[in-house]
Amino acid sequence: MLLIYIKPIKMSEEIAVYQQVKKRLSAEYPENQTILDRCGMKLAGFFGEASLAYSLSHYEKESFRIFHDLRLYDGKNFFQLDFLILTSSFAAIIEVKNIAGKLYFDVDHHQLLREKDGITETFSCPLLQVRMHKEQLNWWLYRYGIHDLPIVHFVVISNPRTQLKFSTPTLSAQVMHQKKLYFALQDTNHTYTKEYLDIKTLKKLQEEILREHHPIRGTEVLKNLGITSDDLIPGIICPSCDRPPLIRLHGRWTCEFCEEIFKDEVCEQTLKDMHLFYENKVPLAQIQDFLNLSSSQVTKRICKKFNIPVCGRGKATRYVLDAFDR
Repeated sequence: MLLIYIKPIKMSEEIAVYQQVKKRLSAEYPENQTILDRCGMKLAGFFGEASLAYSLSHYEKESFRIFHDLRLYDGKNFFQLDFLILTSSFAAIIEVKNIAGKLYFDVDHHQLLREKDGITETFSCPLLQVRMHKEQLNWWLYRYGIHDLPIVHFVVISNPRTQLKFSTPTLSAQVMHQKKLYFALQDTNHTYTKEYLDIKTLKKLQEEILREHHPIRGTEVLKNLGITSDDLIPGIICPSCDRPPLIRLHGRWTCEFCEEIFKDEVCEQTLKDMHLFYENKVPLAQIQDFLNLSSSQVTKRICKKFNIPVCGRGKATRYVLDAFDR
């Protein structure tokens, strides 16, 4: 019996950056709304994927290996798959979209039209994206000597209230609501019965996929958004009212807005944010600035309290933020 592997559905570093950028981007930043909209779409996509993961859990007794949020390199470019299902007879790529409104998939013009609140918007068709991922996965498998494994692809709309319409009826076999995917995969499982990969090869391929997975770093996400860590508001965001920054007085952290008082443990999320926004090794002064502290000695004590490793000596001393790796 084949074992199943499913990569845990947890918030990746990439998604965590989008979440924190929404909290820390200044309202005065020129591209504020555009960036916030992009962050909102990414977060909606993540929650759609988390919802789909529950549906896929029905396969826990099947010979399916399921990977979530994979980022592989095809020899020229990185490509990211929302879900990859691997079996001995086929592979399935699943692209998840969490979009509300009425969607029209126009295969002739390779575009997606969305009507919502009386406004019609045009997007690139996700079928093109998933077909490109199919080509890239083919190239990736070819590098490991796998040439003929069938690859199917699906686009799943995770919002059950979204209306779907197609220029060609056959598209309904590739684009569907979440509940239909279970049956689509069952049909695929019955269609592709020839075994292309034996258990040993399948297990080795699984190991290679995990080894070759390269999650995107937070600094790369900021670059893709066209911003830097300097564009983000520093300081500790108040856990009660969600406003930055807290002020440290007499060994405690105080919010000027809601007047809540916190101990040093409240620094943890901000230190995690630093791990997202900066390189892994940073000088003490950078931590001091991001925590909005005036004392380097207090900053050192806080770093010690959170067991942040130190490397280097003298002016080359750096604090290693891997301690806050998600």
